[in-house]
Amino acid sequence: YLTDNISSAVDNMFSGCDNYKTLCINGVQEPEFAYAEGGVAGVKYERLLHHADDKKVIVISGSSSLYGLSTPQLTEELNNEYTVINFGIHAGTPCTFFMEVAAHFAKEGDLVINAPEPMTDQWGGISFNSTFWGIFECAFDALALVDISEYSQVYSTFASFNESRKIFNNGRNYDWHDSNSDRNGDLNYYRGLESENHVTYVNGIQDFNRSMHNKKASKAYNRCAELITAKGAASLLSFSPINVNILSDKSRDIDYRNDYVASAEKNYDSIRISELEDYIMSGKYFSNTDLHPNNPGTEIRTHQLAEDILAWLAGN
Repeated sequence: YLTDNISSAVDNMFSGCDNYKTLCINGVQEPEFAYAEGGVAGVKYERLLHHADDKKVIVISGSSSLYGLSTPQLTEELNNEYTVINFGIHAGTPCTFFMEVAAHFAKEGDLVINAPEPMTDQWGGISFNSTFWGIFECAFDALALVDISEYSQVYSTFASFNESRKIFNNGRNYDWHDSNSDRNGDLNYYRGLESENHVTYVNGIQDFNRSMHNKKASKAYNRCAELITAKGAASLLSFSPINVNILSDKSRDIDYRNDYVASAEKNYDSIRISELEDYIMSGKYFSNTDLHPNNPGTEIRTHQLAEDILAWLAGN
């Protein structure tokens, strides 16, 4: 048990404690980031809690799903047979943590879908950072659901995060929430069409490089995928929406992209239900970053994901 006022810690302070698996965080400070986009993690986690017994689709991704997935639309297009949990928040945080939390609530017939951006953390990252702690500031209980020994940089980043909160001292409370998000944790403010050549480069040039599918990452990912399937749920693989205008020269080659997909299928224990090509979209469908679909882009991406799910279900 740790409290969230610890401002100095080192990551090896529990080294050699092989039986130490569970970390419980007691919040003694008022939250500072509940009003920010990442603060919707509390909303999403509560949806998992309250819908634990439902037949669920849980979508894990970075902010491409925070912005680019419509929970009501996906629910409707899946014939209202599933409760949809949009568990997409930030691409710079480890997908494995989200997978392991999802596994805790997964049950027979549930679908857990990873839709990773082409970034290392999204393909099996295990390192915590201050962004992670800001996201889960209103959902510390989620930490107790994972095997904390499987993650790195836990304590140093936790201490840094706690220290950084002193700078803000906003005195927020747990009733605060991001005014641009709804009860599902979807972003709900309008973002209209752009031009075909719209590009922001906020995410930099993106490359579908299979090197991110390394043994360490895939091992961590597959550990969590096994936790999901052990519950009788399906571990499925889709892709994030991405602006075609930020692809590297290599990534504009279809054979290079196919190699990336083949590498994912070879190294990751999830069933691929989507085609990468369907998620490479015109720049007109993106907003403030090249991984954040606008409203029309969100509708297209959500519809495509629904079609992929339904096609896979029909074949099973």
